[in-house]
Amino acid sequence: MNSTSALQSMVLTEVTSTRDEKAFLEMPGNIYRSDSNYIRPLDKEIMDIFDPMANPLFKTGACKRWLLWTEDGLCIGRIAAFYKIRMEGMHIRHVGGLGFFECIDDQMAANLLIDQTKYWLEEMGVKVIHGPVNFGNRQCWWGLYINGEGKPNYCTNYHPPYYRRLIENYGFVVNYRQFTFKFEQFEPPNCFFKAIKNHFMQDDRYEFKSADPAKWLDNAAKFKSLFNKTWATEEKQSPLSLDQVLNYMDRLREVLDWRLIWFAYFEGEPIAFFVGIPELNHQILQHINGKIKFIDKFKLARKRWVNAYDKANGLYYGVLDAFKRKNVGLGLIAAMLDAWKNELKIPYRSIECGWVGDYNPKMIKVMKKAGGEISKTHQTYRYWL
Repeated sequence: MNSTSALQSMVLTEVTSTRDEKAFLEMPGNIYRSDSNYIRPLDKEIMDIFDPMANPLFKTGACKRWLLWTEDGLCIGRIAAFYKIRMEGMHIRHVGGLGFFECIDDQMAANLLIDQTKYWLEEMGVKVIHGPVNFGNRQCWWGLYINGEGKPNYCTNYHPPYYRRLIENYGFVVNYRQFTFKFEQFEPPNCFFKAIKNHFMQDDRYEFKSADPAKWLDNAAKFKSLFNKTWATEEKQSPLSLDQVLNYMDRLREVLDWRLIWFAYFEGEPIAFFVGIPELNHQILQHINGKIKFIDKFKLARKRWVNAYDKANGLYYGVLDAFKRKNVGLGLIAAMLDAWKNELKIPYRSIECGWVGDYNPKMIKVMKKAGGEISKTHQTYRYWL
């Protein structure tokens, strides 16, 4: 499609019906049909993002979605636009984004989709568009996939290489890069790291231990508190409520492995945390085409019971500001690696930890010191209106 006549043959429609919703969910199949690395996300998880009853961001924002069709009824593109209201001092700011972009390799088609989001967001008072991003937590569906090894991890974006050209040709510029680090040996890699571990072992004010599965509510409360003091503050994420955390934990109940959830304490108070889960995409979701049934939930739980998962996914990692210069982050990682290799004897051969921004050189340094290597790269763009 390279001509004006091709432009006239494309039709843009808003997602307003159950039929449109189905088309929105199934459209990526036209793009990735021959790509063996693509894994279709769970339909329910995508639908919840656009459900005002399930997504609290609708309380302070709004979202619209569109589909792009050929004149003979083939869906060749989709996109979502959204904004949320953020207070910055005494000022109200409308933070805009676009995401869930999928499109054939055609600049004209991509421009039509992005134009629509731009016009609507301008009307809503947005001054800058970030994308591709999520109408929700940064840990999910955030950034354009640039390169990496193997299949995408659970709830992370995966895109064909030409998407970068479509987005950059429109005028989007890179805002930051996000790195995923892979760990394949659960052993502190150097003498410095071992010295950090020994330092904390000799200071009984500090304690590093995995979460107690019997303390469901207590674990949720500690995670909420630490998340809101680290991720919500530093990464400008929306603070989490206790109910949100409990709902999230309940959704993952069948796969939670408490050996992958750790807290660091100073004089009995939580100061750092790490949350991981078995990597679901590679081991379950790639086989069920977006629709999870009861038998699939049973399989998820059974694989955990029999230690059948061989890869883990690090979702969250954070340290309170007051303890960052005291190497608590390295101490937590050292304690986890040692326990995973020795007393816990986890079945995982590797773990990937995502969402380390290039604007956070200290965290990149921690990951590399711990033995991690960059395995995937995403880029988040912005466009000024």
